[in-house]
Amino acid sequence: MVLSRILRFLPNIFGTIFIIFGINALLRPSHALTFYQPFSLPKAASDKALVEALMTIYGARDVFMGLAMYAASYYRNYKTLGWIVIAGSGVAFVDGWVCYKAGGGQADHWGYAPVHTMVGILLALGY
Repeated sequence: MVLSRILRFLPNIFGTIFIIFGINALLRPSHALTFYQPFSLPKAASDKALVEALMTIYGARDVFMGLAMYAASYYRNYKTLGWIVIAGSGVAFVDGWVCYKAGGGQADHWGYAPVHTMVGILLALGY
């Protein structure tokens, strides 16, 4: 079935995007912060160190999400892959909520979250 092949391939693209964003956050925390539009890197050294530490956590989270998608896809455990993709959509919804509360940029996150949700649900249901 063509739909199944597409559904099983899409999470590899999602995983790659997560990993690229995660590596960006690990190597260039100030650039990664630009994806949260209302925020910018603080000037005070202690504040800057805290934000960079939090961006490291963000980067590690994204790399983990991407690797989890790769692993489930590699071992062809598509129902598990579906749940991981659904979890990834939850991450996108929360990231968007943070932007919304801060004053803008939520559409950058909420735009792709429903796609992840639908792909994840279809995989979890066995399509």
